[in-house]
Amino acid sequence: MPVRFLFLLLNSPFTTLIFAFALFFINNKKLLLKTKIKITLSISIFYLIVLTSSILNEKLYTLMRGVCNPLNPSLILLLIPSLILRKSRYYKAFLTFPVAIILLAIFATINEYLNIPFEERIFAWIIIHPTLLFAAFFSFFILLEPILDLNSFRYAVRAGAFVVLIFGGFMFRKNFTDYKEMLARRKTANPGVMMISETTPVLYPDENSSYSYLPSAPCRFAPDGGYVQGCNMEMFQRFMQMNYKKLANNDIVEMKIVAKLLGALISFLSLSLLAGRWFCGWICPLSTIGDIIDRIRRLFKLPHLKASQPVKIAYFFSGLNLGFFGLVLAKLYPHIDENGKFMGCKIPIFPLCKICPAQQICPVIAGGISNYPPIPGWEWVFGFYRLFTAAILVFFLASFALSRRIWCYFCPMGMISGIFTRGGLAELKKEPIKCNSCGVCYEVCPMQIDTVRAEMKNTNVSSYDCILCLKCVEKCPQNKCLHFEFAGKKVVESKF
Repeated sequence: MPVRFLFLLLNSPFTTLIFAFALFFINNKKLLLKTKIKITLSISIFYLIVLTSSILNEKLYTLMRGVCNPLNPSLILLLIPSLILRKSRYYKAFLTFPVAIILLAIFATINEYLNIPFEERIFAWIIIHPTLLFAAFFSFFILLEPILDLNSFRYAVRAGAFVVLIFGGFMFRKNFTDYKEMLARRKTANPGVMMISETTPVLYPDENSSYSYLPSAPCRFAPDGGYVQGCNMEMFQRFMQMNYKKLANNDIVEMKIVAKLLGALISFLSLSLLAGRWFCGWICPLSTIGDIIDRIRRLFKLPHLKASQPVKIAYFFSGLNLGFFGLVLAKLYPHIDENGKFMGCKIPIFPLCKICPAQQICPVIAGGISNYPPIPGWEWVFGFYRLFTAAILVFFLASFALSRRIWCYFCPMGMISGIFTRGGLAELKKEPIKCNSCGVCYEVCPMQIDTVRAEMKNTNVSSYDCILCLKCVEKCPQNKCLHFEFAGKKVVESKF
């Protein structure tokens, strides 16, 4: 019983969400201290009762276990404490914990190799349990952060995230059997990577695990599916395809799918509440690829275009309409006939994925040019997909080659995460009295946000478009004028 309780407490996304809400209420300066304590205790006690009930009821335990995610222990035990304790005198003592995690990960990987039969022993990259890999990944960067400047640290995190999300399906497997199955899939895989059976992520759900998504754009259609399930838009497409009639009739298969999707949704909400649109600036593989294109442009000393506010608004509504259209098609997919058509037109299982640049670029990077998905035929929604696949890919490349992250105004994934940028736990703050409106923050901002420079009354300068890259904090010439806060705790500030 205690093992079950501890497992749910650490792995459930509900724990992370409850933790995030508790931090949110504690950080709320409008509430009295007594009110904060009452709300936090009430939420915590209620959640502990639910967990206790779960371990006593087998059906409820199966449901709660089904929404668990291996990312959660790293968030609760490593990432959140590291941000809160960053400026604390206890931080150095805390750093012994990530050191121990890394040593444990090395030992576990060596032990996995030693357990491989001698006659089968080959180089299988890094064989490690997903929970331990995430913990080691967070631990490495927690230890790296104090010795790097902000710019170098950002590049290091983005490079590490890119490797895990693009090549993770090949480089990191749960065990040797999992690695051999992945090699067997590669030998028989069809270059048309739209087949879900050929793109099995490392964290692909089994009987007792949830889907794993991130609030950015990792593509599940990279060979072997990368290290997570995919992006939040794939998750919402899955929600649109649920069979509510079967659900109403308590169909076991449909209920399991819903449980896994709800677990993924709770994980997404907790990550968004914790980090806002931070994933766009630090984790998203598409933005990393785009920034490489932007750097090539700068190497050739080519000027970049600055989008006006009407253009940004046009991009936003264009992306919103595209996302809405894709979700409507996803809703229609369960109603296709035996020929895969609805009202005479063919609809792909994941409509948005079919035209997303991630599905055009990430498989090629991870598995070579042979993994480029075939161009859709004219039968896909009367030729819409054939035209849009090429058009959006060109649009993505041009967005970074001619401008700076203009694509991020269009991206449906970023739009959803942006809702949490203002009012969440991660905030960009400013001391207006120290600002001289020099405009450096605007010049270095890849999203061309002028709010940070223009705001002279309020201290909170977070905005919907902000991707929390913190370049404004890094380059601000005024000492302690700008700083980044997490749950009311100052993490990093501008220095003269």
